[in-house]
Amino acid sequence: MKFIFKNLGPINEAELEVGDLTIIAGRNNTGKTYVAYALYGFLKKWKDLLLPLPQELKAIMEGLDGKDVAALLSSSLEDFESASVEVEVVKDEFGVPLPRPFILSAERFGVSLFYKELDFTKNRIVEIFQEFAKDREQDMEKLSPFLFIDKIASRYALPIKDNIDYTRSIPDLRKSRSDLYDTKLFNEIRDMMGGSYTASDDDIRFKSKARKGGFDIPLHIASSSVRGLSDLYFFLRHVAEGNQLLIIDEPESHLDTANQIQFARLLVRAVHAGLKVLITTHSDYIVKEMNNLLMLSAPFEEKDEVLKEFGYSKRDFLKPDSVRAYVAEENSLTRCTIDRYGINMPVFDKNIDSINRVSNELSVRLKYEGEG
Repeated sequence: MKFIFKNLGPINEAELEVGDLTIIAGRNNTGKTYVAYALYGFLKKWKDLLLPLPQELKAIMEGLDGKDVAALLSSSLEDFESASVEVEVVKDEFGVPLPRPFILSAERFGVSLFYKELDFTKNRIVEIFQEFAKDREQDMEKLSPFLFIDKIASRYALPIKDNIDYTRSIPDLRKSRSDLYDTKLFNEIRDMMGGSYTASDDDIRFKSKARKGGFDIPLHIASSSVRGLSDLYFFLRHVAEGNQLLIIDEPESHLDTANQIQFARLLVRAVHAGLKVLITTHSDYIVKEMNNLLMLSAPFEEKDEVLKEFGYSKRDFLKPDSVRAYVAEENSLTRCTIDRYGINMPVFDKNIDSINRVSNELSVRLKYEGEG
């Protein structure tokens, strides 16, 4: 699939081809989240589409216009009147349905804090309208409190609203098993966080596995890293479907560098398990670990010894042709070259080289000053 975005926030025009693993990097305010949200909105609209096409025939499907994009982002039409999203599809003669999307927005940290309060607020509004109607003998249908509630909810962009709805639903999902359940990928999140998640009718909790000083606490008072990975834990355990597209906005948020590296491995293992994954990121550590996994997929001498030495396995191999990588810059997306040595993503290298040059220059000057 190749998606075409026009007049989408900072993006004037850009093309995005989705692979098994897709990475969008770039500086702040360059359009990464706009692209992720628009992609999610498009796939939500077409999630049940089965498109039969003659072999190798390209077709431009009806996409999103400015009105659709404005509704998706809960914004005014004036802001996105000329925006559009289209998709170019190349499929075999039998056709393949577009992947069902699932998104973890950057706002997931706030959602994990306030989802109960959001429920309480909605319930309280209903009570207020009921009291109002009873006192004044008004017709509830005319008051339409649910329409009022929907208008309140519409302040959120669709990906955020869906994120809220998903977090609310976790207690109801706890008896379900995802298509990926047998892979036990969710246990890797447990290991990263040093504890386990549980869901009941009343609460979502986190329990540390430390023998001494252990604790069992509600999710809303857990650390930001624990909260940030809770939705992914339950998704992998209870919700994930084969060929689903998992979109994660800034997966590195609130993770230390060691866990960013482990998270990169988790994403690749999720791809091997049957998911498609798209991330937006500022993390050099995630990209560099992806490069390591790309190099691991190539043949070389004493490969088994290297895998054993550094703790890798075959499910960490990442083939270059399964990856697409982009840098959001200059109001577009620049596609990065990928080979067996990894992803050529200069957006990180330039900044690292710059800060290293400054550090070396200052060290030299301090050394000469000390000798003087």
